[in-house]
Amino acid sequence: MEEQQTGECPLCDTGASFTFTDHENYKLVQCPKCGIFEISVGAERTLRDRHMEQRLEYAELSRNAPKGQMLVIKLNVTVDGNFLVYGYAALR
Repeated sequence: MEEQQTGECPLCDTGASFTFTDHENYKLVQCPKCGIFEISVGAERTLRDRHMEQRLEYAELSRNAPKGQMLVIKLNVTVDGNFLVYGYAALR
């Protein structure tokens, strides 16, 4: 596993720790406010440009993840545009 790093949570800007996963295409984030979630690098860049209210909606989804699961946020790139999509996956 990659080395754990620290920085700002992409959802709430609180100090958090993360490790890169999937050949550094995703971050597995551990935030004291948002919990554990995974976000693609593209989704993180897109979310940083969004209003805080939208970012906090994802934080709420992360906090309310089903037991034993975590939120996964990624960027879906299509011919019609780029869209943030999310789902849940087993905790790692």
